[in-house]
Amino acid sequence: MDLGLAGTLQCPECREAARPKLVPPASTGEELQLFEIVGVDAFEYEDEKGAKKHRGLFWRDRASGLTMIDMLQVTDLGARWAPTTTIVIQSMARWM
Repeated sequence: MDLGLAGTLQCPECREAARPKLVPPASTGEELQLFEIVGVDAFEYEDEKGAKKHRGLFWRDRASGLTMIDMLQVTDLGARWAPTTTIVIQSMARWM
C-alpha cells in the first residue's frame, strides 16, 4: 500500500468549498445625500391601562439616520381611524 499516493488525492467539492467566498462591495454607487431617500412607516400602539390607541408615522432619513415620530391620533381602544392623504402630507411637511 502506497501512503504517498493517498496524500495526493483531491476531492473537487472539498477544494471548491475551501476557496474564499467573494465579498460584494459595500456600495456600488455614490454615497446617499441627506433626505435623498426617506422612509416612512405607520404604526399603532395600544395602551391597555389607559384604554387608548395611539397612531402615528415614523420618518427616517436613510443617509443620516435622522428620525421623527409624529403622533397623529389618540382614540379609544376598538375605534377605527386611518390617516388621510392630507394628514400624511402635513406630517411630511413637519418632517421637512
